[in-house]
Amino acid sequence: MIFRRRLDSRIAPVEHHLVQNAHQLGNDFSIADAYLFVVSNWAPTVNLDLSPYPSILAHRKRVAARPAIQELVP
Repeated sequence: MIFRRRLDSRIAPVEHHLVQNAHQLGNDFSIADAYLFVVSNWAPTVNLDLSPYPSILAHRKRVAARPAIQELVP
């Protein structure tokens, strides 16, 4: 339970930021967005449901749609 609360305390600010911003560092895609994509991809490994974070899920869709990511993901 402590793990989940700590995780939420770290994810919630990212969710809040993405409500108002398309990317982590403003309007342009950056390495921070790639990192968030990778780290959030680990959620199933720790049984973390990202559905309470719709802005993070939308961010994941935007990043996954990028041509470079499409080349990497089968």
